[in-house]
Amino acid sequence: MPAVAKVTRKRKARGNGDGTVYFDREKRRYVAKITLPDGKRKKWVFATQTEAKYKLLALQAEQRPSVLPTDERRQALPPVAGTPLPPDGSAGV
Repeated sequence: MPAVAKVTRKRKARGNGDGTVYFDREKRRYVAKITLPDGKRKKWVFATQTEAKYKLLALQAEQRPSVLPTDERRQALPPVAGTPLPPDGSAGV
């Protein structure tokens, strides 16, 4: 009978600066930890894992650069209902 290879799952690793959430056994609390752009590390302590995850997501969103559309057609606002479009159809842009 051939030997069966044991399959192990690799844990999904986060990228640099993505942060982490873990349970601190001494404090009996969940900790959200993240590395800031300046290299400093900050941590927040929460009673539930859900609170810690939400804080981590909020911090990641703050660090993510905002990208605005550069295409002029995408920046035009739709016309207000009942307002006729200008003759050139540019919607006021």
